[in-house]
Amino acid sequence: YQLLYNNKESGTATFSWYDGVVGDMVFDEFEGPIFFTNVQFESDKNHIYLINARPSMFIVLNKKFEIQSLVERRGNGPDDLDYPIQLQKSKYGVLIEDRGNYKISIVSPKDGSHIDEIPIPESVGHTRFFFQDDTFYFPMVGYKSDTSSVLKFNLLGEPIGKTGLLMPEGENAINRQARLIQPLQDKLVLIGVNLPYIDILSTGDKH
Repeated sequence: YQLLYNNKESGTATFSWYDGVVGDMVFDEFEGPIFFTNVQFESDKNHIYLINARPSMFIVLNKKFEIQSLVERRGNGPDDLDYPIQLQKSKYGVLIEDRGNYKISIVSPKDGSHIDEIPIPESVGHTRFFFQDDTFYFPMVGYKSDTSSVLKFNLLGEPIGKTGLLMPEGENAINRQARLIQPLQDKLVLIGVNLPYIDILSTGDKH
């Protein structure tokens, strides 16, 4: 699918689907004006999963772009969200990076109900994570004293390794950080935040 455009007057968001069919998602369940920030979404063959940072919400849509479930509970409880910024579908459910509570929330892909939560164990970058083979990979906030650029942790929130090298651009400069982190076979591809570099790392502990 692809998000084509938002229509503020009619309160709709227009999408195209795999077969080229275009549909509108109508936000008629809200009262008053709506402001969407940091919207992220992912899909499978039957659904679109969408998060919005402010107001904090998780939305499940069907292929007809009809809202199947809408979760809007801001707070710090187990089934609450506070500034969710990323998501990924997995066999365990939909994984949501809940940045405000510094955890991974796992919710049901059917109705958004709470399944589990995993603490993010260390300081990580405000950028994309990915989940593979029961392991989370997060770009780190890297300074000169830190020789790693990717943090790995398991389903219990326990750090299990770090990947990368010391890569500052100058004396006392911060370590290169990844804006995008993407798996490529048995390697990781990191695209820098502000610098024109693509770093390719192994998924082990060595460059």
